Amino acid sequence: MPHPHQRRAPIQKNPVYSAVIYDKNLRVNQMTWISGEKYNFGDSKYELQTEEKIFNLKGNKIEVGDLKIGDKVKIYFTSDIAVLETYPGKIESKCISKVVKQ
Repeated sequence: MPHPHQRRAPIQKNPVYSAVIYDKNLRVNQMTWISGEKYNFGDSKYELQTEEKIFNLKGNKIEVGDLKIGDKVKIYFTSDIAVLETYPGKIESKCISKVVKQ
């Protein structure tokens, strides 16, 4: 148990970002930080490589086809985010906890 005057290191939350669908295949841009650890996504475009982790606001699973160009999504990442150096940058499924259509 820490001494009453000692501080514990803050617990880092997993990153959460909002983004906009700009093309089919879960391609997003306009990545905006919401909470958790910050990553430097910049103004780039990304393809989220997950089809099994997409939900609506009620928590119901939805299909990639339910997302339309211009839809806003919230992306919940795991603690490790790796972006493949392709265009658009690809973010693997193992780096994504869930994608929620707003």
